[in-house]
Amino acid sequence: MTARPAALVVVNPAARGGQGLALWASLLGDVGEHVEIAKVIETTADDAWTAELRQALEQGASVVIAAGGDGTVGTVADCLMGVPAARRPVLGAIGLGSSNDFHKPASVRAAIPLRIDPRQPLRRDVCRAELVGPSARRARHFVVSASAGFTAEANVCFNQLRGFGGFLKAHWTGGAIAAAAVATLLSHRNREVRLRCAGSTEQRAVSLSNLSLLKTPFISGSFRVDFPVASDDGLFGVALCCGLGKLGLMRVLADLSAGRFVGKPGREHFHTAALELEADEPFAVELDGEVFEATTARFEVFHKALVVCT
Repeated sequence: MTARPAALVVVNPAARGGQGLALWASLLGDVGEHVEIAKVIETTADDAWTAELRQALEQGASVVIAAGGDGTVGTVADCLMGVPAARRPVLGAIGLGSSNDFHKPASVRAAIPLRIDPRQPLRRDVCRAELVGPSARRARHFVVSASAGFTAEANVCFNQLRGFGGFLKAHWTGGAIAAAAVATLLSHRNREVRLRCAGSTEQRAVSLSNLSLLKTPFISGSFRVDFPVASDDGLFGVALCCGLGKLGLMRVLADLSAGRFVGKPGREHFHTAALELEADEPFAVELDGEVFEATTARFEVFHKALVVCT
């Protein structure tokens, strides 16, 4: 019998409205069929846990499983990218989050999707954002998607849902996403930004309604695009909306919920290996569900830089 590889597991207790630890405990048997659990690290709101993860990575962990939402997967992937490629651990994931876009399309069918089998791993692209703000510069890796404009602002709203909204997050993800979208729509305004893609030396000025840089066709919940997006082709799938008012954004949301995007006024889609966004005032930037603020954001793709479980 082949020995199971030892795995370090990162668990987000706040996942699924605070159900993260209970859900993780219910999955111990399933996880144990594929790996031997060597250590469990619980995430904290201040990200202090990442220091413990980086220390474990220095000691040679070979499999790291992120048990949480897309934000947990993205943060763990960011830590893994600090390890030289030759000894970078295999990344696994347990979908305890609200949308679990990293797992899709499997997470559409499974209540708690699992990617925890390291025996036949796959290579997957990882992306990097360099964010420059009024007083700080930071770099952050992500694996699912990035956004600016409406989607990023809706993520801020979603992350701040409390009371009845918090109940929806825990028990009806679609309803919580819809509530956040409606609330964001009421306060949204377009941003004047300058955009430049890979291979271009010129910036393009646009009135940005929404920008999504995708490594999966799924944006959030049931929202998805109808043009090709791959996790391992070295390119972003880009969905860009410019100059739209509230009615135009409502139509975008209605179309995305039915898996449509292409071919309507104010919308563009294309593929690129890198993109830069610049503005005179700070704007929200979302990376795998986590939101930051920047005046300049540079995005690039590293082709097949991560090995992930199946």
